[in-house]
Amino acid sequence: MKILYGVQGTGNGHITRARALNQELLKFGAQIDFVFSGRAPKQYFALDEFPQRNFLHGLKLAVHHGKVNMLQTWQQNNIKVIFDEINRIDTRAYDLVISD
Repeated sequence: MKILYGVQGTGNGHITRARALNQELLKFGAQIDFVFSGRAPKQYFALDEFPQRNFLHGLKLAVHHGKVNMLQTWQQNNIKVIFDEINRIDTRAYDLVISD
């Protein structure tokens, strides 16, 4: 099974969950391509267990007191980059897409 696994990499435990799930899926012979988003590629570390990986800017939500701040979210994102990234991803080669 070929899987595309998208991981939000802003430090909320998603990478830890991806590590655990990666280990289990590999036991079943899955081929997994990872896409990390949410921070600059140079800010990630210890990703050696994800050899098939790419990095995208992604959509970053600005949160204040547990609620999404729409104005700050709009200001910190480049909508053209986001749409370009969305249109660039071709999921037809995958049997499953996971977004975390």
